[in-house]
Amino acid sequence: MSNHRDPKWALHHRLVSNLDLLEAQAASHGISFHVTSGARGFERQAILDHAYDQDREMARLQYGVVADPAPMGKSRHHPFIEGKAVAADLRVEAEDATVRAMKQRKLGELAESISLFWGGRFLKPDLVHFELKAEDGKRFDVDAEYIKLGALLDVVTGFTGT
Repeated sequence: MSNHRDPKWALHHRLVSNLDLLEAQAASHGISFHVTSGARGFERQAILDHAYDQDREMARLQYGVVADPAPMGKSRHHPFIEGKAVAADLRVEAEDATVRAMKQRKLGELAESISLFWGGRFLKPDLVHFELKAEDGKRFDVDAEYIKLGALLDVVTGFTGT
């Protein structure tokens, strides 16, 4: 059973609902997954970005970073929408790396079938990234207003995220 309903991830309620659907579809294909990252503040994003720039293997092992993190203020992991994240990193469970990669790709295809964005289609693929679509079916816009709001919330609350 997935851990996506755990409040510590601070996922948007629509994303949680979509992950409920994804969990059911994935189970029918013998795939289970768990969240490794949900909402995170600017400080956490900076740590991940720095770690990735310094030593990619260490970043993968210590933080689970498998792709170049979004620049500060541009991550859909920031809690911009109703104080919640619209993106989560999901990992499939499998012992063998080849099997895990195949299951991760299948999970991405299933996610797309229920109208989630999957990072495996990004120009710089991020196979573990799953993202809620905005009401218009596009990616959420993380423009300057969201960035200002996010920075203010991080300073006021001390939020660093997961």
